[in-house]
Amino acid sequence: MKSYVLDSLVKYHCFNCNSEFILSEYREKQAKKVNCPYCQNEDVEAYVYARDEELLNGLGCLAIAHHEDPGEEKYVYEMTWGRIEREREKYENRRDFKA
Repeated sequence: MKSYVLDSLVKYHCFNCNSEFILSEYREKQAKKVNCPYCQNEDVEAYVYARDEELLNGLGCLAIAHHEDPGEEKYVYEMTWGRIEREREKYENRRDFKA
């Protein structure tokens, strides 16, 4: 996939629930505001940035990335999550049939 790029990572601290979470810098820039995923509070602050490409590559499947080409992103989504959704529907239909 030509438009697949690794995102720089941003680590946040939530002052409301004292939790930490990681968000991609790409999604951070798209968001109007960043909320804590645990308590939904807006009292959060970014304090660690990971932009080293070697480090990000070392994360492997734990890395966060995105497609810059929307058509490619749609194709990949359909090939992964679309397939999973179709398989779930087949399974549910079989279960309903046997009941």
